This record gives sequence, C-alpha cells and structure tokens, in this order.
Amino acid sequence: MIGSPIYKLARRDNFYYIKDLNDSVVNVSRQRFRVLNIFAVYQMATSIFAVFYITFKNKFDKRWRKYVSYILLGNIFTIVGLLLLPLLGMLSIFSIYVWLFVFSLVASVTLYTVFCKKPLETILYASSTVTLLLIADILTGLGLTTNSILGYVLIIGARYYGIGNEFSGILIAATLIVATSFLEALKKTNNSNSQARARGMLVVVVLFVIVVITLGFPSFGANVGATITACSAFLYVVFKLNNVEMNVKTIFLIFLLTALGIGIFLCFDYFVLDRRSHLAASFEHILLNGLQVAYQIIRRKIATNLRIIGITVWSRLLLIALLIMGVLLYRPMGVARNILTKYPYMAIGWSGILVSCVVGFMFNDSGVVIASTSVIFLSTSVLYLIVND
Repeated sequence: MIGSPIYKLARRDNFYYIKDLNDSVVNVSRQRFRVLNIFAVYQMATSIFAVFYITFKNKFDKRWRKYVSYILLGNIFTIVGLLLLPLLGMLSIFSIYVWLFVFSLVASVTLYTVFCKKPLETILYASSTVTLLLIADILTGLGLTTNSILGYVLIIGARYYGIGNEFSGILIAATLIVATSFLEALKKTNNSNSQARARGMLVVVVLFVIVVITLGFPSFGANVGATITACSAFLYVVFKLNNVEMNVKTIFLIFLLTALGIGIFLCFDYFVLDRRSHLAASFEHILLNGLQVAYQIIRRKIATNLRIIGITVWSRLLLIALLIMGVLLYRPMGVARNILTKYPYMAIGWSGILVSCVVGFMFNDSGVVIASTSVIFLSTSVLYLIVND
C-alpha cells in the first residue's frame, strides 16, 4: 500500500450523495455476477450456433440467415446496452434482462435491415457505435463506464478510476475492427486509389492515437496494461498494413515505441500533473525501493491471472472463441481461407486482436478478462462475414 493523500470535498447534500453512491455500488455488485455470466453464455451459445449453421447451411431454410445475423449482431449491441444501462438508473435484475434483450434485438434488426446486402458496412457501423461511445464516455468523465455492470466493482477494490479491463479489451478490439473494415470499405469505393488509401491510413493512425490517449493519459485513468496492449496491437496492425515484415527487428521496434508511449504518459504524470495516478506512484516507489518493487508487481499480476483463470467465466469464453476459430480453419473446407483472401485488411485486424489477447494477458493482472472481451469482436465479425458473404 503506497498510500495517497485524502482530499476533502465540500457538499451540502453529503449524506444523500454517499447514500446514493452506496446504493449504486451495492446494486452493481449484487447483479454483476449473474448478468455477466448470462452475457458470457450468450456469447458462447451464439458463436457455437453460428458455426453449426455455417457447417450445415444447406439443411437450413434461407430465412435462417437473418436470424443468425440478428444473434451475432446482438453480441455487439448487448455490450452497447450494458454501457448505456446506467442512464436508466437502478433496475431490478429482471428489468436489466428485458432492457438488454429489447435493445439488442431492435438495434440488430434495424442495422441488418438497412445494410442486409452490405455485411462489411454492418460490422463497421456496429463496431463504430461501441468505439465512439466508449471514447466519448472516457473524455466526459466515465459516467457510464464506472457505473456499468461491465465496468468494475468498487467493493472488491479492483479499480477506482479510469476504464477497467473489460471495456479496455472491448475498446481495443472494436477499434481494430473499425479501422480495418473502414479500409476495406474505402478500397471497394475507390478501387485501390493510392491517394485514398493514404488518407485512409492517416484516419486509422489518428484513431489509434486517440484511443491510446484515452486509455493511457493519467487524467483519464491511466490503465497502463491496457495502454501497453493497445500500443502493441495498433503498431503491429500499422506495420502489417504497410507490408512491413514481422521479424525480430520489427518486434523490438514495437517494444521500443510502446515503451516510449508509456514514458511520455509517465513524464506527464510525474512532472506536470498535480495529482499523480498509480503510474507515477509506482514509478516513484521503484525509484525509492529498488527493482524488487517491480518484481513484486510482476509476481502479483501473474498470481492474480492464474487465480482468475480458474474461477471466471471469461476464461471459458476465451477458450470457446479460440476453438471456434480453429474449427473454421477446417470446416467447411476453405471457408476461412476465402474470407481472409477477400478481406485482407480485416485479416490484419483479426491478427491484431490476437496480438492484443496475448499482450493483454501478459501485462494485466486480470489479463484473461481483457483477452476474452477482445476476442468477442474477432469471432463475431468473422462469423458474420462468413454467414452473409
């Protein structure tokens, strides 16, 4: 416990403020386990059913395609529903299930109806909704994220400010899908025009920089592990999009640039800002007490990860998603190769999500969570394009 100073905040309605805060925190804590378990089971069930539909497509009536599309888009819009849930105030568990079902169904049906013949655009707009909402929420004080069931629980002391690992994984993966699907759509409309591609790459890089800042800047919460994950995955994708060979030198360059990014945020935190985040506090603790502090941090993160893997439903979601990706490589024969060939930019984005899963698992004390929420966008986008292509 490195300690932080206590600040006094003057409030006329202090008793009611604390009571409302307590009611909200307790309500989220009571509902979180049940809702997120149902959410994870839904993600797994829809993905498994989609693979079953793809494998035995000829035995299904044609109208089943839109039904499968609805439930796959529901994977994304359920996340949006969970993010917007705090706007409705405190709800009963039954009301939460009803809201999530109705919202995701209406949003999925509407988007599919508008873009039923444009599966790439459907994925682009669905993922853009998640990305833009999360960025806007971070920049405006995290009012939705910190009170969402998919956020973090104050009672267990997992996190007290900034974006948690659940939404960090979602933001990183959704951003990668937005960037690469945008480039695919641009390629289709401009017939590989070099100037259009250059402008598209500029937009993608700007988007990546904005997301890294929202994740890592101390005033927004400084999720260091998520920032390392985002930098690594985004740099990997940028290099791959520009046909840079992924060898030892490139990987080392990604490591150096990621370290530089963290170093910039650390300098702001340590030398510029008045109230330091845990990033600067940990750095100062290491300076005062030696590298043994860094060793303790690493050991604690590994121990936490190993414990969480055994008890959380997120590890099962991650395993199912990776198994589904493995199955698609072999059944139906050639379907995965065809989709990777047709959407080369998306293929790079998907590989970037896998990079974020590995790096996120390594550099976060609940790395399985950031990996599991990232892989949702990998499996959903792949399955949706296969179903509708």
